[in-house]
Amino acid sequence: QKQTTPMRKLMMIALTSMLMACGGNRVYYQYEHIDEAGWGQKDTITFTTQKLPAGRYHTSVCMRATQRYPYSDITISRHSIIQPSGSEKAENFKCHIYNNVGIINGKRGVSSTELSFPLSDIVLSDSGSITIKLQHRMSLDSLPGLTDVGIEITGE
Repeated sequence: QKQTTPMRKLMMIALTSMLMACGGNRVYYQYEHIDEAGWGQKDTITFTTQKLPAGRYHTSVCMRATQRYPYSDITISRHSIIQPSGSEKAENFKCHIYNNVGIINGKRGVSSTELSFPLSDIVLSDSGSITIKLQHRMSLDSLPGLTDVGIEITGE
């Protein structure tokens, strides 16, 4: 039977710690499918978390894009509502879809590329839920080339 050396134990502890740190404390991760016709300018995509403890939460908008996407970037409007306080905040974010040489940024899949863009943090002073409403602010009424749009929320 093999014995574990102190150095090996230390390396296993360090590796485990790094893997746990990389995973983050994900509390919400959800995608909504976009119709093939495209994401309409007036179409609001809404996400609502379960009740979360008080704290600071990092948010990201996630997308799956294809080569049909017509712009190098996208401007997203995020409207956040905190319950039970009812406090609201609206912000616009510009997310770069393509890099300078015309290749989609992100993790390539079979039929689309997955992108993730950090947004500003949301702070819950008391436990409650977060509702996030997303709309695009591009000039086309129906925006092609996005197959899914989602939200990821992680705690500190």
